[in-house]
Amino acid sequence: MLSSLISPEIVHDYLHEQGVLKELSKSLSRSVEGVIQEEEFREELRLLLFNLLNNIVNNRKTRELVDQFVSKTIQDWTGESLSEKMMEWTKQIWGAVVRKQVIEFLPDLPKAIDFVFPHVEVMLQSLPVKIEEEGRAMEPQVARAITDGLRSLNLKEVIRGQLGKMDAADLEKLLTSNISGELVFIQTSGGIFGFLVGLAILFPSFRLLFVAGGLLVGGIYRLSVEK
Repeated sequence: MLSSLISPEIVHDYLHEQGVLKELSKSLSRSVEGVIQEEEFREELRLLLFNLLNNIVNNRKTRELVDQFVSKTIQDWTGESLSEKMMEWTKQIWGAVVRKQVIEFLPDLPKAIDFVFPHVEVMLQSLPVKIEEEGRAMEPQVARAITDGLRSLNLKEVIRGQLGKMDAADLEKLLTSNISGELVFIQTSGGIFGFLVGLAILFPSFRLLFVAGGLLVGGIYRLSVEK
């Protein structure tokens, strides 16, 4: 029953009409833009990248892996021209020098962050716009995900489980709380109607007055139902 009432199209139309994802994307975009514009955030990000790269290049395991990579690259390299062939024949000599220079250069690599970070900032500046664009593109996927989630719900089991957690008193209160007032009114108005009917039989000349009283009780009941 639930699956017949819920479809990706219905959810998509609702999300689109209400502008839920659009507003969410805009809100997220504004929040991200506000964070990006903060000088403190950019400085913390630059420092974070610097420390991250510094920890990587100064790690012993990293140095070993880089040295192995450079060594294998030199070992596998072959030349084609005469000058390249000469370098290939002598790579046992210059290969060790290159490996040493690469390893010595690694500690200076984090300094490149100062050169690269302006490009990172440019990418960050474009992030809010991309968030809004992706938000519009993701609307069908979000609608389908919500639909699949709702369809996977076993409402009968959920309701049964919740009711099973309630004791008899709470369950009785739940079932009667909405109708207890109406039951009291029906009992009271029934007594009043019976009394008016009895008076109408005993005093026929006052029937119109009793009818008016009955209509008044009926009007009060209608007002109570509308509330």
